[in-house]
Amino acid sequence: MAYNTTSFSFPFWAKSADFIRGRDPLGIQNSSIALYSKLLPGMTNLTLRLRYYGFYLWVLDEYDLLPSDNIFKQSARGEYNFIRRAELILAYFMANKHPEEQSVIGINFAVKKQAEYEVLGYYDIALGADKFSATDKGSVYWDYSSGAFGQYYFGSLSSLKLVEAKSGNYFARTEVGLELANAYRNSVPEKQRSLFVERILEGKLYIEDLENLSDFALNKNLNNTEEKEFYLKMLLDRDGENFVKMTGEITFQRKQSILLFLNFLEKEADSETFRDFPKFIYDYLKSEDLENIEDAHFGWYYYYLNELVH
Repeated sequence: MAYNTTSFSFPFWAKSADFIRGRDPLGIQNSSIALYSKLLPGMTNLTLRLRYYGFYLWVLDEYDLLPSDNIFKQSARGEYNFIRRAELILAYFMANKHPEEQSVIGINFAVKKQAEYEVLGYYDIALGADKFSATDKGSVYWDYSSGAFGQYYFGSLSSLKLVEAKSGNYFARTEVGLELANAYRNSVPEKQRSLFVERILEGKLYIEDLENLSDFALNKNLNNTEEKEFYLKMLLDRDGENFVKMTGEITFQRKQSILLFLNFLEKEADSETFRDFPKFIYDYLKSEDLENIEDAHFGWYYYYLNELVH
């Protein structure tokens, strides 16, 4: 008997799925994700914009410094909107001053709204950032309630012990995170920091403000700064207490992976793409003496095997 949409019996296997399809609908790459999260804890494709790490820690610290009766302190939603406004202000700044830069949160929204808001003489940050239960999907720069921070960056920063979730669904920086917040703070003059926080609270960013926020640039040269030193120490440090060998030692697989990748770039200068790195490690383990092999060698070897199976 043939079934149609009115005569079928449950379960109806031909029913359209109501989830968004991606490139990996069966989730078969979860094993690869699990592998590289062990090899590069705290690092993802988002690490391309490493300065967001310091920016978020500074924003959380500024939120913590607000008076207890401030409207943003009354609920977790208030904290989320404080973070969201900061993300959007940075997007407008980058769209105006560094439009060639990629991987900037909210950049498409900022570019789309530029002409509209330039007529007013200011960007309406509150309108473009604040998210409430009744806010229409697509009407703000980012639909996820706690912004790109909550959707993507919190996981990486939490893995690095820089942030944590608190009761009531609040976010907070840790003591280690305070060190990064202060390092970021020291990279930005006090006048610029004060202006940025003022515009978060006001919910408007004036066109002339864009000339006075230059040190917030995601592509700022950080040579000879505490901020750069923190990032280097963070990336080359041990992987953390959740990454332990059977012997009880904490691993250094992130540091090892970075060094292996730099070695790969040195030897394979003519390689068309960095994506050849896992295959490079795979071939290396098949041909070399295994005396000088690091833990990360085996990790990337199995990662490549996993990808071949996929």
